[in-house]
Amino acid sequence: MSRISAQRRECRGVTRLQFSFLAIAAILVGGAALSVPSAQVSVQRIRTSRPFSAGASISLATPKSPTGFVSCIVRDAKGKVYLLTAEGVLDGPVGADVIHPGWAHGGSDRTVGPRDVVARISRRLPGVGVIAELSIPASPRLGFLGRIAPPFATAVTRGEAVAVFGEEEPFMGGSVESVEPPGDPTTPVTRILVGGDWVQRDSGAPVVNDRNEFVGFVARVREGQLTVVRADDALKAFGLELLRENTLSEQAGKTAGDPERSPHPLFPIKVRVIVTANLRGSSFAPYRERLLKAAGPVGGQSTGPEFSEDSPLFPDPAQQAERAAYSRLSFPPQLWVSIVRNQTASRLPDNREADLRFMLKSTGSDPPITAGEKPVRLPKVDKKYSISEGVVSIRFPTETIDKPDHSTIVSDADILGALMHISMSPTFSLHSISLEFAGGREIRVSRDDLDTPETRDNERVYAFRLPTRWPSK
Repeated sequence: MSRISAQRRECRGVTRLQFSFLAIAAILVGGAALSVPSAQVSVQRIRTSRPFSAGASISLATPKSPTGFVSCIVRDAKGKVYLLTAEGVLDGPVGADVIHPGWAHGGSDRTVGPRDVVARISRRLPGVGVIAELSIPASPRLGFLGRIAPPFATAVTRGEAVAVFGEEEPFMGGSVESVEPPGDPTTPVTRILVGGDWVQRDSGAPVVNDRNEFVGFVARVREGQLTVVRADDALKAFGLELLRENTLSEQAGKTAGDPERSPHPLFPIKVRVIVTANLRGSSFAPYRERLLKAAGPVGGQSTGPEFSEDSPLFPDPAQQAERAAYSRLSFPPQLWVSIVRNQTASRLPDNREADLRFMLKSTGSDPPITAGEKPVRLPKVDKKYSISEGVVSIRFPTETIDKPDHSTIVSDADILGALMHISMSPTFSLHSISLEFAGGREIRVSRDDLDTPETRDNERVYAFRLPTRWPSK
């Protein structure tokens, strides 16, 4: 039975499948392996933010050019990195500039400058697609949902369910109507026709099936049908391969402060964080009562005893009454730290790229897998728990982060006075965070220092203005 959970709806007389955020995320990261809530799946971020990745919004730099999507990130035998997309997305000549985001997703709202140009068209294969060499670092992942990686869907059958990572929210799906093998030796690609009700700007969008396999990308859109070019055929025609995680350091166009090219002035960073989870609700009452009883006299004090996941004081998932508490305390907060320079407002605009960004891996979930791969479990994190008046504090061990996920920082002075954003699952609240930078400089932030958090894209986001000078040692 398919792992795609979808509901049918009628739209302009055409039946289609509408995928929820969690349904499409389950496809892309391997079904039940997914443990991120919809909070971590922001379509707007994937379209417009960086690190640049598949699913990103692009256009030619010429105003009023069409907007489409990056199908995947690829590389040649010499290590040059390109974006691949449909012909109709980038219909300019070789050498034409490509901007990100595209005009339809913010490019038209400001003057295009050097920061917006991310690639230049390198080659076009009629009937196949277009590649453009990237001038910025890119990620092999499909936004924040997981990577597009082999195995490709080499066998696509009529009636098979597929999903399109395109224009509409939630992501749209349909079923394969026919598979057309190559008919012309000069265009050796298989075309797959997918029925549904589609949007013109779906061009270039990646298409996946419910086995987490990369099917191909949208080459043509018309009412009631998509034409999809099979991915493995397109890459063979260009003589390219998908970018993989371990080839990121070979990308051209690195910034001077990129940690893959030179030591970063702020890293490694030692991070200590405490988050809290509220267990005051009625569904958590059975666990609270057992905890107080098991803890004895200490449990009656304002602060309860410290315990771990191996402790008998931890919620027992085998007990129906304690499953809710177990899920709350074992769920990963998925905490990201972003730093933005020259930002006067406390809120980070949706189209503003962070100057430095990293994730606390100890707060993350198990990495996504592709079909046929064995699950890779993250090492167990030795978290410490304590409870006070129904609120549980979760203290993570000190984590050393060797390099950022993205950075344009070239000096440790660059972050002075900058805005720091801390985003996490709304299941939790931030109690405190400490960042010890290279050279022993440290910034400590408690909940009293933070602005009132915002909830946007279903994330809880805290803001903190970094000091204008480093604290004295």
